[in-house]
Amino acid sequence: MQNVLTFLGKDAGFGENNNSAYFIENNRFVLIDCGITVFPKLQKMKDLLESVDGIDVIITHLHDDHAGSLAQFILWCHFVLKKNINLMSACKDIEACLAMRGAPRKDASGTELYTRNFNRKIQFIQTTHAAGMDCYGFYTVIVNANIVYTGDTRTLAPFAYYIDKGENFYLFVDVSANSGEVHLKLDEHLEYLQKIANTGAHVVLMHLDDKEKIQKLIQGTSIEM
Repeated sequence: MQNVLTFLGKDAGFGENNNSAYFIENNRFVLIDCGITVFPKLQKMKDLLESVDGIDVIITHLHDDHAGSLAQFILWCHFVLKKNINLMSACKDIEACLAMRGAPRKDASGTELYTRNFNRKIQFIQTTHAAGMDCYGFYTVIVNANIVYTGDTRTLAPFAYYIDKGENFYLFVDVSANSGEVHLKLDEHLEYLQKIANTGAHVVLMHLDDKEKIQKLIQGTSIEM
């Protein structure tokens, strides 16, 4: 599979490596979600982050395994790297959440700590995850590849319009081997996901709660982990 996204972690919420990925395009570093375990990994990527022209962060929702170290990352970029991240998210409470965690949009002197420019074409897709949580996946194009990234979801219905066929389409999809209450139950959607993969599209599983069980479920298919 072409390395469209590089994952910093693919674990479900209680795993050691929160689900997060990045790509670099037009010399901009684009991070997808910034959970609790992500910031220490980004610190080790300081040389790369200093070398790019800008840093964009896409946030799908505000659970800690997706946004738990975002405030730290914003402050570190501003004070250490001397560059402000550009935050892209449809979550209505994200600025209030960041302010409560010590990273307001502007500090007391009026200095901006991060920007909110949609400087790449991205379509946020609202979905259903945990009760009361404002959650989104998104559609975008990365290096001529069409990408659907579900974020955390328990349904594929909101994404159906954007799902495509062929080798230039990638579906990065949240699945669970054990529970379908707030995540997509893999065994119930396996046939549908395989139909997408059979078109030559790339179906890539993420946010994995039981990797061994998931591997057994997809054995003999062209679905990827």
